[in-house]
Amino acid sequence: MQRAESRSDATIAAILLEAERQAGERPGLYVGQHVLTFRQIADRSRQMAGYLANRGVRRGDRVALLLPNGVAFVTAHYALALLGAVIVPINPQIGAHFVSYVLEKAGALYLIGTEPLVRALPDCERMVGGRVTFVVVKEDGESLWLRQAWPRADRSWIALDQLAPLSAAPECAADDPALLFFTSGTTGRPKGVLLSQAQVLFGVDAWANRWSFDEETISLMAAPFFHVVYNPLVLGAHRRQGASVVQTDVSIRAVTVAVERYRVTALMGTPAFMRQLASERWAARNDLSSLGRIIYGAAPTPPAVVRSLGEQFPRAARYNCYGMTETSSALTCLAADETPGREASVGRAHPGVRLRIVDADGHELPTGERGEVCALGPNVITGYFEAPEIDAQRFFGSWLRTGDVGYLDQQGYLYLLDRVDDQINIDGEKFYPCQIEEVLASDPSVSEAVAIGVSHARKGQAVHAFVVAEVNRDVDVEVLRRRCLEQLPACAVPRRIMVLDQIPRNPTGKVLRRELASMPEP
Repeated sequence: MQRAESRSDATIAAILLEAERQAGERPGLYVGQHVLTFRQIADRSRQMAGYLANRGVRRGDRVALLLPNGVAFVTAHYALALLGAVIVPINPQIGAHFVSYVLEKAGALYLIGTEPLVRALPDCERMVGGRVTFVVVKEDGESLWLRQAWPRADRSWIALDQLAPLSAAPECAADDPALLFFTSGTTGRPKGVLLSQAQVLFGVDAWANRWSFDEETISLMAAPFFHVVYNPLVLGAHRRQGASVVQTDVSIRAVTVAVERYRVTALMGTPAFMRQLASERWAARNDLSSLGRIIYGAAPTPPAVVRSLGEQFPRAARYNCYGMTETSSALTCLAADETPGREASVGRAHPGVRLRIVDADGHELPTGERGEVCALGPNVITGYFEAPEIDAQRFFGSWLRTGDVGYLDQQGYLYLLDRVDDQINIDGEKFYPCQIEEVLASDPSVSEAVAIGVSHARKGQAVHAFVVAEVNRDVDVEVLRRRCLEQLPACAVPRRIMVLDQIPRNPTGKVLRRELASMPEP
């Protein structure tokens, strides 16, 4: 049967088809004891695409992926790309209410998920009104099975390799919609971000070029696949005919074992992960000498962690990366050779991306002044998915308001300070959490510090702080309080300082400030 082909090179499907054409027998995925070549990945993706097409999936349909890191995610992602469907990745750790919201808001007609995750969705018919078809995937190493679970349930599993492949793929264009993400909602209801095929490819190429990915690359993403960073880490490696490791357990222990086992060359993780990686004990326990690129981002990375990584991995190129779902993950990058003296920076903008710093009214500020970071470029969305009321709040003309506070220096390096929404207003005086966190973190006993504003009847807001102790150190709260009294205005001194084992974060490393605010007094 003739294989499906894509006529555009600016699509997700073209990444796989070109890798198959140029490097068909080379490894594309490492999964446990197994290796999948690009030809095998392409064949399996066509077989899943054929199965989905027979159940009615068409170009432009929105299909949700409720899948953990695994071969099923990669296969389904490429299968939907071959069909020209819009992929809607969902955090598999989120609750049924969120899943229901995304399915409804996205207008999804299909959901692909593992059986445990689908079973965790109570009363499917009531939740989605019988409108969504549920397809269940089961995987065992490299092997996959499928069955339909809703509304008409198949009685038995069908092995993927027994299915007929897609015979002909629809022609897709660069401006076709490709991915519909829903942001984490850490500061409110999740927002829909729709990226075109071209915008996805811009982000993939921006990072693949910056990180010098090539056919020798073996990437490992120590983060969930549903996140936008999947695009540059997995698709980006495949774009250059390199391979990627499918890592289900992204704990520091499991990841460092995988780095040694597969000789990983490019490792991406959150700042919290990198703090652990910089510890000497992990390099002593496993051979991490294959690492040529260490990539971190998704949240601010403390300068001390940046310096520690340089000391621990002096021969690895290190990249501090800044981007958003709304920008197809690509805004700025700071490489290791730019880092000395700029450890607090997230680098300069990618070619084609423009940045400016503005005040509350959208007026551009001079170099060095603090304000909100705004972005413009071919990778930047021009509006949120079916949300004109949000567009009015998040854009100054064509410029996207990132919600981040920062400044640009004379050379165009960006420094991030805080989030606009996290500003603390105490009786009319405004503070950013970083001003308080820097004082707390300057104490040698403190590993991490987070400051938040909580409601106060008389002053509007008051400061509460949360700290994590350094290894083998004890935190003296009264010493911290005196340090704050010496270095901060009296109103900004935390009324409460709580020592935690760890700071609560979402899967991408962002601090869950609302969870901190709801913590009861000890």
